[in-house]
Amino acid sequence: MGKLLEITVQKEALIYLEEYYKWRASGGRVWNKIEVRTRKKYGGKRADGLLVYKRRLIGGLFVASMEAKSYKTLGAITPIRDNWLWLKNSLYYATLIALGSGAVFMYQMIDNSLDSLLYIVGLWVFLLVVVAFVTKNRYFNRTMPVYKQILQYPGHEQWISISQDSYDLIPKHLRRDFVKVLKARGIGLLIVTKRKFVHRVHKPKRNRKWVGNFLQHYSLEEEIRKYLK
Repeated sequence: MGKLLEITVQKEALIYLEEYYKWRASGGRVWNKIEVRTRKKYGGKRADGLLVYKRRLIGGLFVASMEAKSYKTLGAITPIRDNWLWLKNSLYYATLIALGSGAVFMYQMIDNSLDSLLYIVGLWVFLLVVVAFVTKNRYFNRTMPVYKQILQYPGHEQWISISQDSYDLIPKHLRRDFVKVLKARGIGLLIVTKRKFVHRVHKPKRNRKWVGNFLQHYSLEEEIRKYLK
């Protein structure tokens, strides 16, 4: 069998998600479509898939967005180190360890304030270097273009769907990181096999929007509301 095209991944994943959400929807009605754009004021970006339904019990509209990838966009799903994130995480953990190691206590015990300050700074810098070295290749310091893409499509839940053949092309030592990055950041993951079976790797976390609604970001808002009215 040949490699799956992105359009096939989109369609199969959308069919799966429609069934996944149908039992939660009022009357089992789920509006869904591939290639849905956000409004121009929100960037005019094209989501590979969008599903909207009226919630059965509590009412209100629920929005789920999806980004699909195939072997042609391997670079978008290959984890790379985010140097800014690496720096932030290193600063955070080095500071926590410094505080936990008794740096503040030592500051109080040393009479000379300059010596105390030098001790604190020296310990912190040492820990920063150690933490940065040890964690430089850990998954929580990595990102992928596809993760940044799905953030452009707001929703209560967000999904990435990829073909099995594209997942297999990710360097072996980075495949687990790919899954971990998405799971840690609340993005659901679907893998579509060559036989068009959709495997759900993990569910997404639920997002909340305190002001307005997620649907307002999309250009087809009125059409969707009429369909679900």
